[in-house]
Parts: sequence; structure tokens; C-alpha cells
Amino acid sequence: MGFITPVIEANLVELYEKKCLEGREHNAFLNSCGVELRVTPLGRYHVTELVKTFQYTDGVVIDTPIIDDNARAEIEIVREIKERTERARAFIRYLNKSAQSLIDANAIKLWNEIHDTVLEEIKQIEEGQAEKS
Repeated sequence: MGFITPVIEANLVELYEKKCLEGREHNAFLNSCGVELRVTPLGRYHVTELVKTFQYTDGVVIDTPIIDDNARAEIEIVREIKERTERARAFIRYLNKSAQSLIDANAIKLWNEIHDTVLEEIKQIEEGQAEKS
């Protein structure tokens, strides 16, 4: 999807070092694993559960390159929870626009599930904040 080999390799190394990937032999060095890598339970948690949370969305929004000027204007560094939920909604809109180019049915289904779950959590946070006011 447009990534070059050194970038892919650097990300694999990072995921391996953070125990999100492993080789056939436990505690083997990454370069001895060859092409046999698998996702660990920790890695699976990140890609199936953590990505569906407001906390994750709120955390990665700062480090995600936003290539759309209009979206970038909406996605600012903020501190208050109300502003952070608004920023998360803007980020989800941006990701929705980006996801329109997806072709793979499984990827589309996964994105829709992540989208719906994060928005539901944002709604619950906003309702909780409204009750405190």
C-alpha cells in the first residue's frame, strides 16, 4: 500500500521488540525468524480491541499525519475532554474519508466496526460529561 521496504522492516522490528510479533522459536532474534512471524496475544489485543477505544483514538491522533488541510485545521492539540471528544469525532471523519478507498471487504467491515465502537464510546463520554454539568 505504498510503503517502502525499509519502512516496513523498521515497523516489524519495533513490533517484534514490543512483543506484538514473534517467531517460531520463543525469544529468537528477529533476523533469525525469516519470514515466519505471527501476531502475539498482545499484538492481537492492539489490532482488535485497543483500536476501538476513545483512549487509543485520542492518543494516536497527535502522531497521525493528516494530509487533508481542512481536517488538519479541525484536529488540534487540546486538553479538555469536551475538546478531545470533538477532535476524536473530526479524526474519525477524516479516517472515514480515507477509508473510502478501501477495496477489501474484510478491511471495510473492520473499519466500520472500529468506527461504530469508537463513536459509541465518545457518545457515552459526552453524556457522562453532560450529567456532571
